[in-house]
Amino acid sequence: MHPANRRPAGWLIPALLAVSLAGCGTNAPSHPAPSGGGHAAAVQNGPATDGAEADRHFPANQPFQNRLDALPTTPANVPNAKPADPVLYGALPVVTPDGRQETLHPADRPVVFLAYWCPHCQRTLVLWDQHWSELPVKPVIVATGFQSGTPLADARRIEEDEIRGLHLQHIQFDAYLLDADEGKRVIQAYPQAVYELDDQLLTLTGERTLDVWKQVFSGTVRG
Repeated sequence: MHPANRRPAGWLIPALLAVSLAGCGTNAPSHPAPSGGGHAAAVQNGPATDGAEADRHFPANQPFQNRLDALPTTPANVPNAKPADPVLYGALPVVTPDGRQETLHPADRPVVFLAYWCPHCQRTLVLWDQHWSELPVKPVIVATGFQSGTPLADARRIEEDEIRGLHLQHIQFDAYLLDADEGKRVIQAYPQAVYELDDQLLTLTGERTLDVWKQVFSGTVRG
């Protein structure tokens, strides 16, 4: 693998001042941070907009930057997932790459939300790509973290740049979450997986080892 320029852009410097062990961003305090290395952090990921603090999960769009070396951490080697509210996570509205509205059901197939500017997400994508054939079930990969109101065409261009910039051979983005209001309801930190295990819906955030991802993706795909 031959990564592109890894020097972070100036707008990313504040993010380096508040480092997570394994995940980008937080949501409201009512969402507990996972333990065992999958902590979320209060990270300012983008510049302020109109004098207000930019949303941590949906900052102003910037060109893709390879951030594989940013916010270094040791990926957690335990799942320590949390129960997910079926009302909130049972049916997730997204947009397909061709613009169709679709609803994802994590009970049928694991769903993972990733943001292009999150170094933990970038390293997760590279890890999956390098071991794609070893994943027992391929997750539904949802690109998000875009500025509110981002057109699908713009989001797709950013993700095409990410695929090229990270030299991904197998990864494709299956869907996009562009509704920031919906995203604020469901996103706790990046990356975030939602999946079912033993008839229970779970959510897991942060950077994990390959063994943990294999466990997360070990369920049977339905539908």
